[in-house]
Amino acid sequence: MNPHELKIMMENSRKSSKTITPTIEKADTPSTPGLGITSDDGVLTVLDKQHFGRTFSVESDGIYMVKLGVFHDMKSGILEESALSFTLPIKAACEQKITAAFDIPEASARVMDAVILKSAQPFQITLVDGSPVLERHDNQWRIPLEYSCREAGNVMILERTGLREKVPRQYRAYFDLLSIQIKVMFVS
Repeated sequence: MNPHELKIMMENSRKSSKTITPTIEKADTPSTPGLGITSDDGVLTVLDKQHFGRTFSVESDGIYMVKLGVFHDMKSGILEESALSFTLPIKAACEQKITAAFDIPEASARVMDAVILKSAQPFQITLVDGSPVLERHDNQWRIPLEYSCREAGNVMILERTGLREKVPRQYRAYFDLLSIQIKVMFVS
């Protein structure tokens, strides 16, 4: 049954106050929406279900690139001029979780992403100074992120401090990913 036929059937049903028999149709491919929505603390939170909380193994010291955000095509990008914060653990452990939250005040919503790094032995991560950049998932356009840092418990919280003043008024800055470089150091 196509959507037009269903609409006509529903309108006729309302007029005659009869009930509609449920329908079922065969799907050729499984449908797995890419975005999940939660509201644990009263703020609408969108998660990219294919990427949120993905786990990676680290086996050696070095510098690693981490990308956090929305990896699905969202037309022009939903994070223009939004507030942004991300957290990095500051103590050595065998599991380190990096999170990012893109707050969209005009929509009373946010987008969150997380990456978990694991190893058999404890390691510590630190942010490579100047590495955070905002970008689009589908092109090479990037803008450096200005941020401030503060410690809260066992994490370092980094918050965006500015963007609009760096972009000329006739242009709009669209981004949906935060890219950072981190230095991994194993402890003995």
